[in-house]
Amino acid sequence: MNSQKTESWCDYGYTNLARRDCVGSLSTNSNRERKGEREMKAKNCTMEELQAALDIVNVQYKGNVGWKSLDPQRKQIAFTLKVRDSKGPGHRLGFPQPPRSWKGETNWKPGKRMPFACWHVHGYFFEALFQVNPNAAVLSGRSWITKDGGNWQDRNIGSQAYPLMFSEACECE
Repeated sequence: MNSQKTESWCDYGYTNLARRDCVGSLSTNSNRERKGEREMKAKNCTMEELQAALDIVNVQYKGNVGWKSLDPQRKQIAFTLKVRDSKGPGHRLGFPQPPRSWKGETNWKPGKRMPFACWHVHGYFFEALFQVNPNAAVLSGRSWITKDGGNWQDRNIGSQAYPLMFSEACECE
């Protein structure tokens, strides 16, 4: 009898995803990070305090800011902010498109409206959270934001050739 070995993606190691699938299933957070979404994590606060901070921010942004995700975990609460209407205040803009010289264009096209909360919304949300609970801390990206510092850190989300600061990726004044 001829016994054949069944081969799988793991035998060849084509992608990290395939290797992880062989070892075990991917977690929800890994899926979100792979798709470009990043959750922030708050500690030393409750969901009610996060909601109170969101209510404070919504006064300024006309009720347009909401939760995309709000997930209590062991000692932290993972969350993502979004806007309800991308034409309303607090929405984020995508990357502006440079002119295509081969088509005779001379002006940049503005970035598309996105249903994500802009840099300013996040900054005001953090300030409101620290007013509600001064002991709260938020992990955003790789750095912790506390009442003592870390908020309003601007960075380039574009490229070296076409830089775009986070604070410029919206229509806030």
